Amino acid sequence: MKTPHRVANYLVVSILLTLVSGAIKYYNVSEKKETTDLLTHEQNIIRESYSLLTSMLDAETGQRGFILTSDSAYLHPYQNSIAVVGQKLNALTRLASDNASQRALLKDRIAPVVNQKLEELKQSLEIYTDQGQVAAIAFIKKDAGRLSMENLRHLLEQFRQYHDTLLQERNSRLQTIYMINDTIHYISFLLICLVSGYALYVLLQQSKRNDELVTSLQDANQTLEQKVQERTLELERKTQQTEKLNQDLQDNFEELQSFYDVLQTTSNSAEEALLEIRDLYDNAPCGYHSVAPDTTITRINSTELRWLGYTREEVVGKLKVGDIIGAQSVGIFAENFPLFKKTGQLQNLEFEMKRKDGTTFPALLNSTAIYDAQGTFVSSRSIVVDNSERKALEQQLRDVNARLVHLNEEKNHFLGIATHDLKSPLNGVLGLVNLMKLQHTNLTTDQLQYLNLMEGSCVNMHMLIQNLLDVTRIEQGKNGINKEYIAINSLLKKQYHVFKQTAEKKNISLILEDHVPDFHFHTDPEMLNRILENLISNAIKFSPAHKEVAINVVRTETHIRIEVLDQGPGLSTVDKQKLFGKFQRLSARPTGGETSSGLGLSIVKEMVLALNGSIVVESEENKGAKFIVQLPLQEQEQD
Repeated sequence: MKTPHRVANYLVVSILLTLVSGAIKYYNVSEKKETTDLLTHEQNIIRESYSLLTSMLDAETGQRGFILTSDSAYLHPYQNSIAVVGQKLNALTRLASDNASQRALLKDRIAPVVNQKLEELKQSLEIYTDQGQVAAIAFIKKDAGRLSMENLRHLLEQFRQYHDTLLQERNSRLQTIYMINDTIHYISFLLICLVSGYALYVLLQQSKRNDELVTSLQDANQTLEQKVQERTLELERKTQQTEKLNQDLQDNFEELQSFYDVLQTTSNSAEEALLEIRDLYDNAPCGYHSVAPDTTITRINSTELRWLGYTREEVVGKLKVGDIIGAQSVGIFAENFPLFKKTGQLQNLEFEMKRKDGTTFPALLNSTAIYDAQGTFVSSRSIVVDNSERKALEQQLRDVNARLVHLNEEKNHFLGIATHDLKSPLNGVLGLVNLMKLQHTNLTTDQLQYLNLMEGSCVNMHMLIQNLLDVTRIEQGKNGINKEYIAINSLLKKQYHVFKQTAEKKNISLILEDHVPDFHFHTDPEMLNRILENLISNAIKFSPAHKEVAINVVRTETHIRIEVLDQGPGLSTVDKQKLFGKFQRLSARPTGGETSSGLGLSIVKEMVLALNGSIVVESEENKGAKFIVQLPLQEQEQD
C-alpha cells in the first residue's frame, strides 16, 4: 500500500518542479519581451535617421538635376522628399523623446541643420527662377551647401552611433536572457527525468512483487483443479443414473415415430423452398462465398465460379482467398482480415480478383462475420460485385478531367501572351495620340475631338488588357504580393489626377477626401493601384453627367477604410448577387457608351482578399452605390 503513495509523491514533486520551471520561464519571457521591445524601438530610430538622410540627399539630387539639366522631371523627387522631411524629423523626435541628450541633439543641432539645408535648396531654386541657370549653378557650387550636408551627415552618424551602442547593449541582454532560459530548461528537464526515473524504479519493484503473487495464485489454482477432478468422478456416477432415464425414454419411441411421419411431410415442403433459395444463391447477379478462419473457401456460388473460370470441386475446401485475388491485393486482404474478424463487418473494400487463367478484374467486397456461442469467429458471408464497368467509367472521367485541365492551361497561356503582346502597339498608339494633341494649334476642332475619342478607346482597351492580365495571373496563382511602406495620400492623389480628366469629359465632379494625409501604409502599391483604378473607373463609367464621384479615405484603430461613392443608377438585388463574378453583365449600363468586360470587380475582390482585406457594397436602385474596401493595419501602424 505504501508504494503507490511513494510513486504519487514523486509525481507530485515532478509536477511542482514543472510549475516552478514554468514560473521562472514566465518571468524570463516577460523580461525578453521588454528587451525585444527596446530593441525594436532602437531599430526604428536608426531606420528613421537613415530615412531622413536619404530624403535630404534625394531632395539635393533632384534640385541639382533640375538646375543643371532644366528637366522638370527632377522636381518630382525633390518635391516628394521635401514633403516628407518634416514628417521624418517629427517621427525621429517622437522616437527619441525618452532620451534627453538625444532629444537635445535633434532639437538644437540636427533640426537647425536640416532647416538650413532646406532653405539653401529653396534659395537655389529662387535664384534659378530670378537670375537664370548660370547664377543658380554658381550658387550650388559654393562649399556652403556641401558643408551643411556633411555636417548633417556627421550629426546623424553621431546620433546613430549612440543608438547603435544602445542596440548592442540591449541585444547582449537579450542573449543573456536566452542563455538563462536554456539553462533553466535543461536543469528542470534533468530533475524531472531523475524523479520520473526513480518513480519508474519503484513501479518495477512493485511489478516484481506482483509476479510473486501470481505464482502463489497458480499454486492455489492447481489445488482447485484437483478438486475439479474429484467433482468429475461424482458426475460420472450421476451419468449412470442418466442412462437409466434414457431407457425409459426409449419406451416412448413409438409415439415419437408417429410424430416423425408428420414432420417428414413438412420436410418435403421445406426442401422445395430450399431448392428455390439455393437457385437464387447460385445464379444471383453478384458473387457469394464463405471462408473458414484459415481463409479456406467453404462455399461459393455459380456466378462467382463463372467469373473465376473454376469448377466447384476445384475451389471448395481446396483454395484459399489468397489464391483468387491479385498480387497487388494480397497486402490489402492481410491488413483487413484480422480487423474483420474483430469487428464483424467489412464494407465496400476494393481489390482485384484473379481468374484461373491469371487475368484479373476489379471487385467490391462486403462481408459479415459469423461467431459461435463463445464469440469465436467460425465463418463469413461475403458478397462480391464485379467493379470493371465502374472502374472503366472512372478512368474515362479522369482522362476527360486531365484534358480539361490541359485545355485550361493552354487558354491561360494564350491569354497571357495575347494580352501582353497587345500592350506594346497600344502604348504606341497612345503615344502618337498624345504627340498629336501637343500640336493642337495645327488641328481643327473635329480633329481634336477624333483624337480624344481615339485616346478614350485606347484607354478602355488598355484597361481591358490589364484586367485580362490580372485574371490570367490570378488563375495561374502568380498574383504575388510585394508589400512596402507607401505614402497613402501620394497614391490617392495620383489616381485622382489620372481620372480627373476622364470625369471632366463627362461633366462629372471627382472629389477626394483624404483624412490621413501624413500616414504611411504597409501594402502592395501595385495591387492597391489596380483596386482604386477599377473602382474609380466603374464609378465614373456608370455615373450620369453633372453628378459627383467621391473618394473617402479614413483610418480606424485596425484598418484603412477606402470608400468610392457614385450617384449612378444603383444596384438591384439580382445585380448584387452576381456583382463580383467574372464576365457578369449587370442590368445597369455605362452612361457614356463605354464598354464593360465584367472583369473589374472580380479582380478587385481577388486582390482585396489577397491583401487580407474585405470589400462590401451598399446600394439601392436609383440611389447610387458605395463600395467600401477595408485593409488591415500592422501592429506598428496601429500603435
